[in-house]
Amino acid sequence: MSPNSSDVNAISRAIQGITTGIGFLGAGEIWRDAQTATKKPPIHGLTSAAAIWVVAGLGIAAGVGLWQLGLIGTTIVLIVLRLVKKFEKQIL
Repeated sequence: MSPNSSDVNAISRAIQGITTGIGFLGAGEIWRDAQTATKKPPIHGLTSAAAIWVVAGLGIAAGVGLWQLGLIGTTIVLIVLRLVKKFEKQIL
């Protein structure tokens, strides 16, 4: 059974709302970290903002029925974030 156009439009509007909200959350995370930093460079929170975007994308994928993609993506993201954290500790 193929979805009718109203279902597709509703899903599209929901995804648009999610991306708008996540954009504000990500910007707020960067802004908050930049405001609390004192002796560090003025931009912080990019990894956190990117992680928020990835989690939203994985949630959208799972929500539209692509749970396998969400599971694979979650595994990859966890591996990448842990590796980046280890390298970041060595560099800084």
